[in-house]
Amino acid sequence: MSTRVARVIGTGALVASQVISATPKSLQEIVCTNTGAAVAYCQIFNTTSVPADTAIPEIVFAVPAGTTASYDNQQGIAFDTGICVAISSTAHVKTIKAAEAVFHALVEA
Repeated sequence: MSTRVARVIGTGALVASQVISATPKSLQEIVCTNTGAAVAYCQIFNTTSVPADTAIPEIVFAVPAGTTASYDNQQGIAFDTGICVAISSTAHVKTIKAAEAVFHALVEA
């Protein structure tokens, strides 16, 4: 039985997007704090760089204004390219917002 090692990634700075990993990883949890005045959508992409607006995310969850929300899957979700996260004003396609989010991710190391 192998032991899973996890690593937390996040800068603590307000950003609009962040590359979590530029290599394949398993995502276990992502936490997003929305400091903006409107609902935002945390979008997770299987890519090594921030995608252009209108890109379609793999995972989306709403983050109400001034709150923190998370997506948790302790089994891990494999991203075979990389992991990038962005905060969007629309749910199902990327429409980047201002730098008003803080992201923290737990990935399998």
